[in-house]
Amino acid sequence: MHIGLFGGSFNPPHVGHGLVCYYLLETTGLEKIWLLPTYKHAFDKELAPFPARVRMCELLATPFGGHVVVSTAEWERGGTSYTIDTVQFLLAHHPGHTFEWIIGADILEEASRWKDFDRLKGLVDFRVLGRQGYSGGPAIVMPNVSSTDIRRRLAGGRPIDDLVPRAVRAYIEDTGLYAGGTPAAPATDGGHE
Repeated sequence: MHIGLFGGSFNPPHVGHGLVCYYLLETTGLEKIWLLPTYKHAFDKELAPFPARVRMCELLATPFGGHVVVSTAEWERGGTSYTIDTVQFLLAHHPGHTFEWIIGADILEEASRWKDFDRLKGLVDFRVLGRQGYSGGPAIVMPNVSSTDIRRRLAGGRPIDDLVPRAVRAYIEDTGLYAGGTPAAPATDGGHE
């Protein structure tokens, strides 16, 4: 099976992530997309608890009828989430699959900071997506939606209705996940930690 690996903080996942999944499933040979929430960010970014981000990714994936699924590989592997380590883990545990790493043109500019980037390029192909304000990727450019902006809106009491799927918004509201702009452990931890 040919799978697109879509890694990220997903803090929170938003409509831009969903549009990437739809676009790739409809225009490429990818059979499935695996969302890979970061377990422990390599650049020490503050993140909402892993189980909460997994649950929000599951809610984002639901409308895709099994073509988009959530992988907890970074949690299973443990430690800091380095892409090279995650890819090696997945290749070892899923030898019958081929993988492409999905990356936005904005993140591609950080690639030189990644651990063993040259070796990583030998293990997986990269599927680069266009992002406003960045060069690279196909002619189509994904909407300029960011999790950082969503968290700022939440901290300021502004609506996020047009930026996240309804189910993700309901989860955030029900758990108070980003109350005050700071990620907090929701009452419904998924038990992944």
